[in-house]
Amino acid sequence: MVVIKFIRFVIILIISTAVAPNFAAAADVTACIESAQNILDNPNGIKLSLDSQFLYVADTDNDRIAVLNSLTLKFSREFGKHELDGVRDIDIDPQGKLYAADTHNNRVAIYDVRHGLPHLVGELKGGLSHPVSVLAHPNGDIYVSGTWSRNVVAFRNGKVVAEANRLASPAALEASRDGRIWVSDTSEHQLLVMNPGLRIEKFHNGALLGFRGPQDFELIDDDSVIIAEKFSHRIKLVSLSDGSARVIDIGQPGKSSASIRWPSGVEYRDDILYIADSGNNRVLRCRISFK
Repeated sequence: MVVIKFIRFVIILIISTAVAPNFAAAADVTACIESAQNILDNPNGIKLSLDSQFLYVADTDNDRIAVLNSLTLKFSREFGKHELDGVRDIDIDPQGKLYAADTHNNRVAIYDVRHGLPHLVGELKGGLSHPVSVLAHPNGDIYVSGTWSRNVVAFRNGKVVAEANRLASPAALEASRDGRIWVSDTSEHQLLVMNPGLRIEKFHNGALLGFRGPQDFELIDDDSVIIAEKFSHRIKLVSLSDGSARVIDIGQPGKSSASIRWPSGVEYRDDILYIADSGNNRVLRCRISFK
């Protein structure tokens, strides 16, 4: 029987500059739960299902997609075990196709997750080396970042139609409400903003905004972003307009039940924050609100 551990975390908020009006005076994190031990091995990208009932996890060192109950984090099922190699990220389009950054196979694997058991239905290849993130954009294109090829490419109907190259270390991808593509550039400590044709329009400098080495991130609104700083073991809420940053320290660095270690994925919806706690081989589910 799977035992769900309830954990209370002390939240330390560090304000680097003046606080923007839309930021909470305090972050209220109540109870967090963690996935059971010995299920995941180096989890990275995480994504809620369209109906929010399940959390899909890129279970990197197990070479599979793990499916967890989104409320309890109880293991439900797996797929891709004999098809994926070092899978790092996932996204889902409105039609119920799941796209997996199949890193060591240098491709994006495509699964149908809405009709019966999840099954492989296609792949995207070309123009990439070591893909680590994938974005199913509302415009229908699929965007993929490659760390070894140092680029981001856009696929349409299976073919590359746009590319941004000569990037330093492109990692996570997100789409803002206006359709722009956001890219975390980990080694340069910045977030890039591109148009759908992958032309860089602006960047947000971590040195000015109070973040370093962004691995994954989640856009909350037009001004706020949650950032997973993998190598500093931190989750941050950053205001892009005035440079204020609140550090959400859930525990301290180190492998224990009261810490996060190498956080590499975040997913936020309806006051629930999911964290892929890679160094502790688990996923956390925390209720968090800003007031």
